Amino acid sequence: MKNQIIVVLGKKGSGKTYLTRRLITDQRRLVIYDPLRQFSFSGVIFTAPAPLIEYLKARGPRGFQVVYQPDFSAGDNTDIIQREFQKICRIVDCLSDVYFVIDEIDLYTSHSSCPAYFNNFIQRGRHQRVSLVVTTRRHTETTRHLTAQADILISFHQHEPNEIKYLCGFFGALALDLPRLPQYHYIKYDNGVVTREKPV
Repeated sequence: MKNQIIVVLGKKGSGKTYLTRRLITDQRRLVIYDPLRQFSFSGVIFTAPAPLIEYLKARGPRGFQVVYQPDFSAGDNTDIIQREFQKICRIVDCLSDVYFVIDEIDLYTSHSSCPAYFNNFIQRGRHQRVSLVVTTRRHTETTRHLTAQADILISFHQHEPNEIKYLCGFFGALALDLPRLPQYHYIKYDNGVVTREKPV
């Protein structure tokens, strides 16, 4: 299994969720953290940690595709949301040879803060053979450690000058095309190789 960090940037409706589903189609050991219920057809669904833990124990070294959909209500505060995310991070921390997908990572990290368990995946996930696939609207809404360590970085349409300036470090002059990208088109950085891609 090749361990990697993949970051997918794009506003709502840009195509990032569809592309993420395509990226993980063939992964045999997969945990998806799905707060917005966009990956319901991607695996066995859980809404509480205890049944998820029992299921993973029963699977052992075999393959699994699980989707964790936290049961948040409109009144849940930031502390509750953070604690729920950290519970799943601790579960994944006990696994190896696994892809951990987090939809809308900006709900749990910011430019200046990152939960310890998740930061451990960014910095040392390769030692545990934990690959990360995360989506967010803009890099400025999540920890910069994540994009700095990315093996693959994909961006759909962007228009904010600070965002484009930062992405020039990955895409070079192609980053200037981001404001003019047609819907569902994206630019991809893959370990130093930059390409402009059409919808899949």
